Amino acid sequence: MLTLIATPVAAQGTGLACMGTTYSSEQLASVPRLGASVSASEDVVGTIMRGAGDLAAPAVRTCAEREGWDQERMQAAMFYEMGRLAEIAVRGSSVLTQGQIANLDAALESGDTSRLWELVERQVTEAMGGPAADLTQADIAYLGQYVVDAGVMADEPPGTSPLETGQKVGVLLATMALQRMASREFP
Repeated sequence: MLTLIATPVAAQGTGLACMGTTYSSEQLASVPRLGASVSASEDVVGTIMRGAGDLAAPAVRTCAEREGWDQERMQAAMFYEMGRLAEIAVRGSSVLTQGQIANLDAALESGDTSRLWELVERQVTEAMGGPAADLTQADIAYLGQYVVDAGVMADEPPGTSPLETGQKVGVLLATMALQRMASREFP
């Protein structure tokens, strides 16, 4: 389980950890609740990302001043922090069960995930207004099989379709990919 103040190893020492130090105790307590009211039928990404953006903006401004970031780094920091806060919110919501999250985390920690991240990052880039992801049928099949092989479907709540579960996993992966992509601006 992620804690709010945790900063992924890849981002430590880059200035990105600064943002986690700027939140009040009330703000810290509100992050897991960003996803609490989200149901499967709602716009999960929009609801959580709006809340994450509202929280992240002042933190990013404070750290940009402290760290001397230019506009490009400030934008990357905003994407990073929104992704980090959104990941915490998704993990704390009922979008996926804790068993599904544990199965996905175990799969991500083992084996080669380079193709998975390449495909997810292409989709995130498209969602942010970049070039079309242009996923092939083989790419789509790979993503679906990854979710199945991860064991996420084994803990699927009754009445949930595999497509719906795959989309929910995609939301969590997208929050993680956003952090991965943005942290590259902070070598």
